[in-house]
Amino acid sequence: MNDKTSKNEHNSTGTNLETRLVALEERVAFQEDYIDALNQTVSIQDTEIKKLWSANRILKQQLDRLQQDDGSSDNTPPPHY
Repeated sequence: MNDKTSKNEHNSTGTNLETRLVALEERVAFQEDYIDALNQTVSIQDTEIKKLWSANRILKQQLDRLQQDDGSSDNTPPPHY
């Protein structure tokens, strides 16, 4: 191998490494954006789940109160059955 061939191979390898590095940096940037979007989605869903649990608790309390008020807590069928 002469000096000229060695420099060309080094340049080719350097260019290949640079291309691969740029591709990896692009992938990382895309993944960071995707993770941010997923994090935002999870945060929104967490808020919605908390609201649903709260609504469920309130509805259960209202149902319990209604059952206590009408005396149907013993689950006996009405007389017409």
